[in-house]
Amino acid sequence: MKDEAALRRQSPRVLLNVVSVLLLSCGLLCSAEKQRTPAKYQVVIIQAAGYPPEEKKPEGVDAITHPTTKGLNTYVFTSKLVEHLARLGAEVKVVSYLDCRKLACLDPVEKDGTKQFVDLAVFAGPAENGKQQKKLLNFFPQLEGVVKKSPNTVFSTLVPAWYPDTKGRAACKYTDAAFKKAGAKTVMGVSLLTPDRHGKSTPGVSEEKMQKVLKKFADDLIGEVAKH
Repeated sequence: MKDEAALRRQSPRVLLNVVSVLLLSCGLLCSAEKQRTPAKYQVVIIQAAGYPPEEKKPEGVDAITHPTTKGLNTYVFTSKLVEHLARLGAEVKVVSYLDCRKLACLDPVEKDGTKQFVDLAVFAGPAENGKQQKKLLNFFPQLEGVVKKSPNTVFSTLVPAWYPDTKGRAACKYTDAAFKKAGAKTVMGVSLLTPDRHGKSTPGVSEEKMQKVLKKFADDLIGEVAKH
């Protein structure tokens, strides 16, 4: 009788332990399932800041050879844009222009027996005399071939500039026209103010404005991608 009474007292505790284990298992399974959920959109951002070893080092805020979060430059703006795109369900690959010869980084790839296309491509690099850097302009001849292979890929630009409302905007329009000429779907790019104009200590875009502009930009980009 004593054993039976003891068993009755333990039953609620045992049941609670069993329920706890089941809840924990469910949580782990749900978490694993969430991690396996594929990204809705595939994005490639081609960065053109920095320079090849054989070239003379340029001057200015983007005259660096590796990613950094110092200063308001191409790398910083790109990193912030990646955060906003990821929030919208995108998987983003940031690729140096040196690692995307002939725009090969935009080619469809085989994955799990199916072709995976790039949904969005962004050319990111500072303005030079109303155009993006020559490193990006050199890709223009390959655009038509990319569009033929991936006709639904949306193209856009991200342009750091000392004069974003004039030369930066002109650079966005120039590259957008090249995208359209190749038959690509596009979203007009954005240009943001970088600091230290002509070597003088001047402020860049504020954190608040940068986040606001890039959030809207990401929304516009994914909005266009979702149409196709």
